[in-house]
Amino acid sequence: MIIDEIILDSKKIGALSSSSRVQILKLLNMRNMTVTEIASTLNYSNSTVHQHLAQLVESGFVDKREDGHKWKYYSLSASGKAILNPAKKYNVFFVLSSLILFTVSIFSIVIYIKGFVVKSDFQPIMHEPLFFFIGELFLLVCIAFLVIFYRRKKYSQILKRYGL
Repeated sequence: MIIDEIILDSKKIGALSSSSRVQILKLLNMRNMTVTEIASTLNYSNSTVHQHLAQLVESGFVDKREDGHKWKYYSLSASGKAILNPAKKYNVFFVLSSLILFTVSIFSIVIYIKGFVVKSDFQPIMHEPLFFFIGELFLLVCIAFLVIFYRRKKYSQILKRYGL
């Protein structure tokens, strides 16, 4: 499913209420990390980071990966990625919809230009203006989707630049 709902319960809201845990989520958005890597990046003690990570794991925003080695890696779960990157799902929707609408609009305009044959004895070629209007309408909707996609992308870049 392209568009999912994120249900926030008291555990998840509590996990997001700390700026330290939000910073940890932002770090894990870049790559998987260990407790020590997170602690050195944020200048926190390992025990503090471990407590924050335990709460993030319990809330479901972070996954803990133990592969039998000394280090345990932490990564964002699907709900953690959805909280930090909500626009990505919508971007896929807008791009795919635009491509489909563009294809249908070109197909409709080509049908209008070439015309179609009505089955009869003398087979006249008909140019139905409805195909042309549908093609134009779909092309306008496609352009509108692309403009929305571009503006959302530009707006998210502005937000990232100012750390919002």
